[in-house]
Amino acid sequence: MRNQLQEKLLELEQKVEDNSAQENSKIMSLMKDFLELYKLTLQTEDPHTSWINNRLYEIKRKEGDFNQKPLAVVHIVPSKSFTKSSLSLDLQEFNRKYMPMLNGEYGDSQRINYHGILYKETSSHSYTQLYRNGIVELVNTNFWNEDKVFYPFHFENGIITTVEEYLRVMDYTLRTTSEISVDLHINLLNVEGSYFSLPRGLAKIHNIDQPEIQLPPITIEIAREDIMDIKDIIKPSIDLLWNAGGFVQSFPQNSFN
Repeated sequence: MRNQLQEKLLELEQKVEDNSAQENSKIMSLMKDFLELYKLTLQTEDPHTSWINNRLYEIKRKEGDFNQKPLAVVHIVPSKSFTKSSLSLDLQEFNRKYMPMLNGEYGDSQRINYHGILYKETSSHSYTQLYRNGIVELVNTNFWNEDKVFYPFHFENGIITTVEEYLRVMDYTLRTTSEISVDLHINLLNVEGSYFSLPRGLAKIHNIDQPEIQLPPITIEIAREDIMDIKDIIKPSIDLLWNAGGFVQSFPQNSFN
């Protein structure tokens, strides 16, 4: 029901903005009703889920419909981000550190903003937002070409690089505030019709047949001594992403060497 409400709200907002409705007063009234109903559905959700869904709604409204381009949205959420003992980052300290874009590269712009620290790649509308409570939001358009060809290995490598860099940058803060895990949320928007590009000209199997892919959240336990293999931790979700592209499971990156 939540996703249907989101789609209805986006549709109604677009109608009002385009002035395409002949009776705008009725549309506005209906929109308010949907907004109230949507807020009620969020009251029964846990804080993590509610916050993620609200952010996805806002991204769809502001970024996701940018020429209907496919969009990757990833959130890294410390386990206690919505409790009284949540993190509170020292912006002066973290302003000297750098977080990459989701594709593993670094943006050309960095600034402190209301939420925390924003890193941007202005040429592609991609950004990384580090929130004061330790959450990172990464939005990126660089994993598809103009024909909606999707590059799954680049995407997987980007997630691995980003998570590893996040844990490196946040290591001291996470360990000294009793944070022992983070949750990884992966969503792909506007992907209907996309298909996978693989080495050596492997023919596409199937187009993705739904507008968005919401992968199951992944909990990453922060090891205090061992080096974690992020690739193994995210593999079940990556396999599910490949299922959406028509494959039984993900291919190892060296399969075509």
